[in-house]
Amino acid sequence: MTTLFAIGTGGFVGAILRYLLSKQVQQLFAGNFPYGTLTVNGIGSFTLGFLSYYLLENMMLNDDLRIGLTVGCLGAFTTFSTFSYETLTFLQAGDYVKMSINVLSNVLICIILCAAGLQLAKHL
Repeated sequence: MTTLFAIGTGGFVGAILRYLLSKQVQQLFAGNFPYGTLTVNGIGSFTLGFLSYYLLENMMLNDDLRIGLTVGCLGAFTTFSTFSYETLTFLQAGDYVKMSINVLSNVLICIILCAAGLQLAKHL
């Protein structure tokens, strides 16, 4: 139960941070390109990469706190960080086929599902 609480608390913080930062960046760089989303995805990817190594290799940290930070906070801040970390893991392992499939399937499937959701909403 404490793990779920840590994830929920981290998710609460991450979602709010994502909203605030994305909104601020988008206002700063007005236009049609999603600079806010790009910014939070980049920050989330960097942070997950950093924390995944640092917390596991250099610190003895309570598992609930580690999961709250990574799965909860960064998961709510951006799911792109997890995608990036998994892709990097395949790359570091030399598994170029899985890396390529991961990149292509994530990008294509997410765009297709986004378009499908948009179309469904337009028809409701």
